[in-house]
This record gives sequence, C-alpha cells and structure tokens, in this order.
Amino acid sequence: MQSEKIKPCLITWNILIATYNQNEKPVMALDLMKEMKSRGVFPDVFTFTWSCNGS
Repeated sequence: MQSEKIKPCLITWNILIATYNQNEKPVMALDLMKEMKSRGVFPDVFTFTWSCNGS
C-alpha cells in the first residue's frame, strides 16, 4: 500500500490485526496495533476485540 501511496484506514488495520490473530500471531497483532496508533489511527471496539481474541 505504501508504494501506491494509499493510506490505510481503521478497517484496513482491523483486518490486518484480525488476520494475524487468526494465524496465531498475537504478538505481531499487538505490534501492528502500536504501529497503527503511532500513525495517528486510533483503535475502536473492533480493534480491541481482535487484539484480545488472539491473546
């Protein structure tokens, strides 16, 4: 997405976090959540739900 200069929205981040959790990579999902926040996109209820599901 970066090469195409597309800025991911909250839904994009949530899908990525959910995918990491579904593939049993909760640490990567949490790291992605931190990166999301550092880029100015703040989590919603779905983000937290997916973050907890993988832990």
